[in-house]
Amino acid sequence: MGDGQIDGKFVITNGGITHGIAEELGLSSSDCKKLGSIWLEIIKEFDNSDNMKVQNNNNVNPNSNNNYMVHQNAVVQFSKECWNKIVNLVNSTLDKNIQVEEPLTEQPPAAANSTTEIQAAGSVEELTQEQTARLEEHKQIVEKSIQLLKQNWELSDLGNHFKTEEDKALFLQCLDEVVYDARKTGAGHAEKGIIHIETDNPECNNLTQMTKLLIHEANHAFLQRKATQNRILNFPTKAEEIECETLALTSTCRLIYSNPAEYDDYRIYGRYVSEYVDASILHNTPEFKNWLNGYQQLADNLRGDVTIRHSPYKSNDNGTVELKSGDIITIQGETPRVIGSSCFIEGRSDTAIAQMIMHHKDFSTPDSFGDLIFDNLPATDEEFKQEYGESFDINNFEKVPFTVSRKNPQTGEAEVVYTGVTLRGK
Repeated sequence: MGDGQIDGKFVITNGGITHGIAEELGLSSSDCKKLGSIWLEIIKEFDNSDNMKVQNNNNVNPNSNNNYMVHQNAVVQFSKECWNKIVNLVNSTLDKNIQVEEPLTEQPPAAANSTTEIQAAGSVEELTQEQTARLEEHKQIVEKSIQLLKQNWELSDLGNHFKTEEDKALFLQCLDEVVYDARKTGAGHAEKGIIHIETDNPECNNLTQMTKLLIHEANHAFLQRKATQNRILNFPTKAEEIECETLALTSTCRLIYSNPAEYDDYRIYGRYVSEYVDASILHNTPEFKNWLNGYQQLADNLRGDVTIRHSPYKSNDNGTVELKSGDIITIQGETPRVIGSSCFIEGRSDTAIAQMIMHHKDFSTPDSFGDLIFDNLPATDEEFKQEYGESFDINNFEKVPFTVSRKNPQTGEAEVVYTGVTLRGK
C-alpha cells in the first residue's frame, strides 16, 4: 500500500514484494506483464540485506531461500540507491517518467552515545544504545549456547547425525561463524552457509531456546555448504525444514535431560521440549503439522516432488495437485520440461497458483518460466488479486494450455495426469 510518495517505502497489503513495488509505482497488470524478465533484474537489485529492510513480518527475513516471503502489514523499505535503480529499470522498459520522491521525514540522527557494529553484509553502521545493548545480550547467549553445545556434543546425540569427523567439523564451523543482523527484528536464518542471528528484539531467547534455534539454522547452513562442496543443488524444501526442526528439538530434548541445571524446559507445538524423545512424537503433533503449513509454497524435497493446494487457513477446499519428479510439463508451443531436471515447481505463497522455475547452484535468484493454473484446482479471484494486484483481470490475458504427463509404471507409456493454463499478456 502506497503512502502517497514514490519513495521506496510501503506496506504490504496483499501479494509479495514485487506486487508492492507495482502498487508503489502505480503499474497496471498490463505494465507488469510487459516488464517480463526485467522483474528478475529488479529482484536481483533487492536481493541484498543492504538494499532492502523489512519490518513487522512475523519474524521472517525475506530472502531468496524463502522466495522473499512477506506477510500482510509488513513494512518494506529500499535503500535510496536500490530504489533509484528499480525505478530506472521500469522507466526504461515501459517508456515512463516516474519520478522518485524524497521521504517526507528524514531519519533521526544517531544518538550521541551510539556505537558501531559490523553487520552481516560487512558494512559498518551506527547503532543506537538500545540496539547495541540488544546485540550484546544476544551475543552473550549465543556464545554460551555454542560453548555448552560443544561440551555436550555426545550427550546431545548430534554425533549420530553428523557421523564423520569431516561433517562434525563443518557443522561446528557453521556455529563458529555466526553473524549478527543488529537492525533486524526476526530470530535467525541461514543464508549461503552462514547463520544470521537477528538481534533488534526487546526479548532475547534464553539458553534452551537459543540452542534449539542455533541447531536448526546450523543444519541449514551445513546443508548449504555441503551442496556447494559437492556442486549440487540445494534450495528450501519442506523436507529440509522438517529435518532441521526435528534435529533441533530432539537434540535439545536430550540436553535438557543431561543437564537440567543449565537447560530450562519450555513448550513448543503444544508440548514440552523434553517430550520430543524421538522424531515420531514431533511429526505426529498437530501443531507441528500446522507450523509446516507455513512452508506450503516449497517443494516437498530436492527431487522436485511438490504439493499445490489452497491455503488451509483461507479455504475449505482440500483438493491438491501432486506433482512428481520426472513429470513432464508441456506448455503449448514450448519445449517440454521435466520436473527435477530442467525445471522445478513451487507454489506462489499460500495460493493454488504454481510457478515453474529453475534453481541455481550458487543460490542466486531462480529463473522463472511462468505460472501454472490447474484445471482441477483453479485459483480463486482472491488468490489472483493477492499475487497480481487488485486490478487483476483474467480477461486481459491469453490462456495458453499445458499438460502434465507421467510415465505409467505398468505400461511405461506417458499419460496425461493434469491439465491447465498459463497466463500471458495479450
